[in-house]
This record gives sequence, structure tokens and C-alpha cells, in this order.
Amino acid sequence: MLLSLDYRLLDTMGYDEEVSLSGVRNSTRQYLLHTIIYSLEQPAPNLAHYLLGFELSKPVNKTNLQDPGILGSQKTCLHSLLTILDKGIGTLGGPQALIETPKLSELFYKLVYMLAANKDTSAAILRYLRTSWDFLYRHLQHVPFNGPFVTNHQSWLLRTVAIELRMTTLNRQRSHTQRLMKLLLDDHIDDPEQGILPGIDETVDTGFDKFSDTSYFQSSFHSHTTKQLQVIYINELSNVQSNVMLANRPRILKEVQGILKNVVSRNSVRKSLSVKQQSYDAWRQVAEIWLTSCPEDLMPREIRQTVLFELLQELLSKVAEEDALTELTAPVSGTFLTLMANLKQCFVVEL
Repeated sequence: MLLSLDYRLLDTMGYDEEVSLSGVRNSTRQYLLHTIIYSLEQPAPNLAHYLLGFELSKPVNKTNLQDPGILGSQKTCLHSLLTILDKGIGTLGGPQALIETPKLSELFYKLVYMLAANKDTSAAILRYLRTSWDFLYRHLQHVPFNGPFVTNHQSWLLRTVAIELRMTTLNRQRSHTQRLMKLLLDDHIDDPEQGILPGIDETVDTGFDKFSDTSYFQSSFHSHTTKQLQVIYINELSNVQSNVMLANRPRILKEVQGILKNVVSRNSVRKSLSVKQQSYDAWRQVAEIWLTSCPEDLMPREIRQTVLFELLQELLSKVAEEDALTELTAPVSGTFLTLMANLKQCFVVEL
């Protein structure tokens, strides 16, 4: 090769790399999950429904998911994935899959959200996760997720929690709603700094790692495929055979290598921005569902006021940070209005 670049940095597929049997097994699982996620977007019934154990002989939304062996139910991909993701839950270390197979676990959290958001599968999957695994509550106990490769895992989980809050409220399952709310606010009376909603500092990040070298690009953030760029540059160099080109070839190759390294850095910045946007949007969904859908009598008015005041204060401090970007702070305005409207309602009720 003309350029001695580290292709591990240029790999845009995002799969966990490990030259071993476990690595092959993990990659196979990822490909299978990609297939299931793609199939889930197709009309029902589809391959995803079959692999996950949903009914095909009757409407999918009539499915009653069960553990393997219950009422003749067979073990499916859903059971296997839940078993993998459940390892480490309830321990100090948290979900092991976040460290051992981060990409696989992210795909599964995404799959759970897609199932919960789909009208055909929502009721069945949420009921099964709630009654057989207590999935959302137990995983929510480990938020915020930490780890070198943890990206959108928490965002997909919080989005699913928002749907669960909405559904349990509509179905008047007060005990389930109250249990989740208590965990989200984490006994706010005892410690107002704790909880997933009040603890926005750990959940939402509006800061930004500045891109060090912008000499090759304009300021707009677009992702580029480094391998394609490399092929284009090498082809162009190969087509030019002039003496001037041959004399300056080492310098040109060095410059091309610098461009590609900058592309890798820029793609990393773009990915970081996307992760932070997803993180805030997931937090916003949970906060707005709590404010607009959950019964007000599940929380004393004084505590509700305290939470609202602290959320407003935290959001204001976030958008006022020097390194905050417009892309991350602009969506906060809608949340401000919702918080202010609810805070006003608290005082109106008192009067």
C-alpha cells in the first residue's frame, strides 16, 4: 500500500474487533441483530417477528411472550439476547455487556426501543420485559452508564423508559408508574442532587471537544468515508505520471496522509456531537412524559416544585457554558417552556 495508515482507525463499520472465536461469535450476533432491526421495519409479519418469538398465525399484537418452556414456548433470539444483556445487572460492576460487547449491547438496547415503539409489538414486549425480567427498572438502576465504548446505550434505554411510563399511565398501572418515577427521582426528598432527571450533569453534556486542525475543511460537520477518500487520492496520484509529480511524490503522500488523519478526527467529533444530541433528546423525552402524562398525585406538590426549580437551574447552567454548541443548546428551549408551564401550574393550584 502507498500509505502506511492504521486501518483500525479508518474502520467505519463499527464492529467489535477481536481475532478469536468469541470475536467471530460476537460479530455474527451483531450481523444477526442488524438483520432483525432491518426486518422489523418491514410489514408484519416478518422475519424479526419469527426470530423473536411473536405469533405469526394470528395478529402480531395478540402475542403473549413467555419464558422458554412456559405454555410450550420455545427459546428464541429474544431470550438469548436478554440473557447476554442481563449479566452483571444488580452488581456493582453493572452490565458486563457494556464492557465485553459494547456494540452488541447498543444494538440490543436499540432493538428493545424499536419493539416498544412499534404498534404491533409494543404491548407484548413491554409486558414481557416488565413481568418476567423487570428489565427496565433493573437496568435503569445502573444509569448513568460508564465505559470507554458506551455511546447511545443509555439513550435507547431512556427512550424505552419514556414509552413504558406513558403506557403504564394510560393503563392505570399506578404501582409500576410510581416505582419508575421513584427511581428516576431517587427519593428526591432525602437527596435532591440524586436521580436520573435531577442529575442532568451526569446524563446530558452540551460541551464539545474542539477539532484541532481545520485547515483542510470548512467549518460544517459532515462525516466522510476515509477508505473511499483514500482510494480517490491514490487513483489520482497513479494517473499523474509527470516528472514534477514523481519528484514531489513523498511530500504529496505525506499531505494525503495528513488529510486522512484529519478526516478520522473530524468523524470522531461528528460522532461525539451525535451522541450528545441523542443523550439530551432521550433525557428530554423522559422528563416531558413525567411532566405531562404521569399522575400529579404520585408526588407531593412541594417536591414537584423543588424538582422543577432544580431542572430549570441545571438546564440554564448547561446552556450558559462557554463551550456549549448551538446544535446542543437549541433544543433546550422547548423543555424550558414545558418546565415553566408546569411550575406555573404548581403555584396556580396553591392560590
